[in-house]
Amino acid sequence: MPPTLSIEAARALVEEHLARATVLREPQRRNVRDKVADLVEGRTEWASVPTRLQIELNRRCNLACRHCDIAHPWASELDLSLVERLFEEIGERSMEVMPYAGGEPTLAPLGRLAEILRRCNNYLSFTTNGVLFTEELFRSIADATARVTISMHGHTAGIFHAIVPGDDFERIAANMRAAVPVAEEHEIQLLAGLVLMEPNLDHLADWFHWIADMGFRHAGLTHLYPGTKALSALGIYENRSRAEVEDKVALGMLAARARGIFVETNVPEAYYTRWPENRLTRPTPFDVINEVNSLPSLFRPGFCPLVANMATVEHDGTVLPCCRTRYPVGNLHAEDFLGIWNGERMQRLRATFLARRVYAGCARCMDFFCDAEHPDVPLVESSGRTFADDFPARAP
Repeated sequence: MPPTLSIEAARALVEEHLARATVLREPQRRNVRDKVADLVEGRTEWASVPTRLQIELNRRCNLACRHCDIAHPWASELDLSLVERLFEEIGERSMEVMPYAGGEPTLAPLGRLAEILRRCNNYLSFTTNGVLFTEELFRSIADATARVTISMHGHTAGIFHAIVPGDDFERIAANMRAAVPVAEEHEIQLLAGLVLMEPNLDHLADWFHWIADMGFRHAGLTHLYPGTKALSALGIYENRSRAEVEDKVALGMLAARARGIFVETNVPEAYYTRWPENRLTRPTPFDVINEVNSLPSLFRPGFCPLVANMATVEHDGTVLPCCRTRYPVGNLHAEDFLGIWNGERMQRLRATFLARRVYAGCARCMDFFCDAEHPDVPLVESSGRTFADDFPARAP
């Protein structure tokens, strides 16, 4: 959606998309309209609620990826009664629940979560390492699922296991193949996900051909976080020249184009300004859930779409305003969600985006994630302050 439309034209465009969104109910459409008003009027206390909830049901994982710095010692799980209470507060206004943050979602009770979501017309959207994502599990939650990304960082066992030690390649590949017909049957967005690293850079084009042969037509291509501990060993920019990276990524994007694969990416060399023909060609009924991320671009350029559209609940009840920078704004064990959503911390955070002078962590995040979610990076600058400067740490 272009950010240069008049407010009236942008509102008409939103209504056009909402009219086509058969998966939404009226409270969800009304929430989108409320969010438009929140952005247009420059409010810090919002009438709208998140359209997207990232809910970390656990912080456990059954793999030890070399590029993952998340510690997984916790045995605790988020009490699903907190999730039910959250939805009692926000009603049917949200759209999407992402049951992961630092934990593998297939180790959580996805079936029980799906039961909650069916009652309020929300849909699951998650990334999985694929080890336990069997056809049986997928079919049991398919009617409550909008989007699944299966992480697969190489097209051969050798490449994959150089990044993810173990012997799980064949099992994950089999689960990927089995997922394709289930996703097609239910019109679910199914992505193969790859983090671009030194072991797989030379083989990117082969990877695209490999996932296309399995039936995938949608991929997620990302690059490593700058602070990754293994960056010196796995980082492409640390081990290759920019020209070489550009050449390898170009070969991959040409392969994706040839095989009809749409690539969601934050890799600059694959970004849509370089590859304008990289466009979604297989729409699904759930596309509207991603489309709402464009609301800030239309109505308040420079306002982070994550802060506008989502909230994260960690396994211990801690609430964060997004999934990328850890700014605690409350805890569900001590407070109601709506009180947190419009509490002092969230209102102060919104004010920084309205003033286009954001916290240092937000500025770093928006500089790194140069993808379609953050098209307006030049319109914000860092205030040099951290969240802790205004809000000292407090006990949950």
